[in-house]
Amino acid sequence: MTVIKFHLPKQFKFFLRAMACSLVIALPFDNAFFHLFTIILFVAVSVSFKWTGFSHMKAALIEQKEAHGAFAAIWAAMLIANLINGQSDEAWRTMLQFAVRYWLLFAIFGYLLYVRIMRFDLIFGAALIGLSMHFLPFASSIFDLSLFETRFRGVNRNPNITGFQAAFLFMLSLYLVFGKKSNQSGLRALGALLCFVAFSALMASGNRSSWVAVGVTAPVLLAASYGKYPKLSLAFGAAMVGFCALAITQVEGIGERFSLLLEGNSTYRFDIWKNVLNLYIEKPIFGHGLDVRAKMLANHFIYSEHNVVLSVMVTMGTVGLMAYLWLIGIVYRTGYRNRRFFILLLISMMLMRGMFAFDFYRKQIFVGPFVLLGVLALHRPMRVHAIDKNAELQIKRKSA
Repeated sequence: MTVIKFHLPKQFKFFLRAMACSLVIALPFDNAFFHLFTIILFVAVSVSFKWTGFSHMKAALIEQKEAHGAFAAIWAAMLIANLINGQSDEAWRTMLQFAVRYWLLFAIFGYLLYVRIMRFDLIFGAALIGLSMHFLPFASSIFDLSLFETRFRGVNRNPNITGFQAAFLFMLSLYLVFGKKSNQSGLRALGALLCFVAFSALMASGNRSSWVAVGVTAPVLLAASYGKYPKLSLAFGAAMVGFCALAITQVEGIGERFSLLLEGNSTYRFDIWKNVLNLYIEKPIFGHGLDVRAKMLANHFIYSEHNVVLSVMVTMGTVGLMAYLWLIGIVYRTGYRNRRFFILLLISMMLMRGMFAFDFYRKQIFVGPFVLLGVLALHRPMRVHAIDKNAELQIKRKSA
């Protein structure tokens, strides 16, 4: 185990931790608070180098150099695509935001994890709080069943984004029930309650792709937990199936959405994807640049790609796609080696959901969580142990 001497005032360390947690809490809201906490965190980390120097940040960057190489390749693909297509200011702004908002965010959280200012449980708890704030205000509507009268739109007023967030909250809550610390009855009870709230919101949203994503990943988590909690896993699985059956048969709107799912009704997605593929064929190497809305609207009335892979293909071409696949491959390979199986399960759920919505270079609700999960998958906590000055003195006294 490598021991890092990390000298930082206790109050400033607490401030860094608070800003990082606040950023994670604000992430699902896609509002000014996320950007505010991002700026504050970046400035605070820069100030922390006054005490610690740049060596720890350099070590964190080296530890995740492959991922940063992939980020650099993605950014280079963005640059080339914008240059050769004479893109608008919006495209250049998107490229700059990707570097500052997501690539730099990846580096900062990698550093905070490396020096143990942040930990998995802190990020997990902050994400749980941020997502719960979207749904707990509607708890009364869930329990009196009024939530199911129409498609639930949530805080964002968008049922598809709300369904994605509910799917995330459900998986995190399920892990709270079956995770390593689930032997604490209070945490398990809280997890069960949030599971019910999140699953209700997920069903009421009518978001079919999130249903499919959870329908694949939740059974995997339950199956992995079966050896330790066989009765509880079976009970949760049966409850999920029973809840779905009840909602589909008793709530007209949910039943209609489920019928569309079984029929394979794409609600224009096949037409959108055909339009995107035709644009990709026109410029298959470097794509059309990061602003393709006008080109998409020339052939269809919907300008969003509705697929994370196709969004990369049409904007950055095959070169950009290879860079993204390189990054995803690094995350899965290293995450598997680090035994971050739950993190990889969440990433898989995201990618399944992303095959029917979002883009992979701009949309905060998708790219932000992917960056945080990616850095958690790549982090090797057992190799690095950060200690502060007081702890170092205690060790010296004991050894003396």
